[in-house]
Amino acid sequence: MTAIHRLTNNIPVIIENLPGARSITFGVYVGSGSQNETALNNGAAHAIEHMLFKGTDKYSAGQLADIMTELGGGINAYTSKENTVFYGKVLPEDFERALSIMSDMLFNSVFDPKEFSKEKGVIIDEIDSYDDSAEDMCHELLQKRVWKDNPLGFIISGSKSNVKKLTRQQLVDFKEANYTADNILISVAGKCDEAQIMSVLEPLFAALPGSGRKLIPGRPEFNRCFISKYKDMEQVHLNIAFDNVRSSDEDRYAMYMINSMLGGNLNSRLFQKVREENGLTYSIYSYNSMCDLAGLFHIYASMSAAQTERVYELIFDIIDELNEKGIDGDELFRLKKQTKIELVLGSEAASNTVLNNAKTFLSTGSVISLDEAVEHYNAVTLEQFNRCIRTYLRKDKCSVCLVGNVKDVPVSKLKGHWSNSQSPA
Repeated sequence: MTAIHRLTNNIPVIIENLPGARSITFGVYVGSGSQNETALNNGAAHAIEHMLFKGTDKYSAGQLADIMTELGGGINAYTSKENTVFYGKVLPEDFERALSIMSDMLFNSVFDPKEFSKEKGVIIDEIDSYDDSAEDMCHELLQKRVWKDNPLGFIISGSKSNVKKLTRQQLVDFKEANYTADNILISVAGKCDEAQIMSVLEPLFAALPGSGRKLIPGRPEFNRCFISKYKDMEQVHLNIAFDNVRSSDEDRYAMYMINSMLGGNLNSRLFQKVREENGLTYSIYSYNSMCDLAGLFHIYASMSAAQTERVYELIFDIIDELNEKGIDGDELFRLKKQTKIELVLGSEAASNTVLNNAKTFLSTGSVISLDEAVEHYNAVTLEQFNRCIRTYLRKDKCSVCLVGNVKDVPVSKLKGHWSNSQSPA
């Protein structure tokens, strides 16, 4: 049973008691990420996430680390394009202490200049680790170019040059503008006593100011592009991005199942055709990247330079066939059953419950229960499913990124095919 409460300053609190649970998982969602930045302060949201662990008026960074370890070491954070999330998993008797520490970090961090100077080096090392991963680089380069001139295309961590130039005052200003009651959501799941949880949260979060100066970007246009970047390595990494639905669109349920059918599972078309039947790649898969403002549907593969052209051709052969023929009712029935199994199994993890409740509330303004989600998937018709294939898996509205040993790939030929692409009428 899921309950939605509100603190006196209107912060929504979603609580779901999970029978049999012996711990409590929680997440504090701040509705600001890299999409709420400017070109000048890009990287601020991510830097704040780091700095909130570096000391408050009450605790030093070392003391915070000691307390978190005592509580089980499960308190952490991450930054996305849309949110900065602080989360943890603790025993019920430690919930009050954990949230007390977290609220102190969120609202009383000191942003010590010396600590910030050191942490910049850590963040730059983190950026270097992403640059070392061609898989991550493909994804980042595509989103940056596809959503160019819009903050949704910003790199979450910011560039190294931007991080070096960030000032303490920029972080303070961004935090004051975004860490406000109208921009925060708390999600809790596990062994939950609703009254007790609310009595803990009220004094810790209710004094937070009601509103700030959050920068809200406009909806980005999809910019078609072809990117080729040499990287000294054996393999070539390919990422293809199609314009996609937003996280609140009704077609999202069809697109989730299209992902499963195309590249989300071992029996998917991409995996079976490209890897199993032809042995051309070790890794190939698809995934949705949906945001409130826009979305992308990605196909990723890594292979040797010699196999790149053939992999590229096979991927688009599969796309062409799906556009031409679609799927039949029997396959849609199997996809719905498969999706239900995944939803039910996933719901048994408290961390998934916290995340799913928060995501659906943030994108739709309500919590969608497991049974309701199953109903939404079952309501997808064959006509809707095949229409979504034709609408979103369009060769004439896709972008391509190649990273790696591209010197041994016929890039001009592939770009020519891409440039002349036409989707079926």
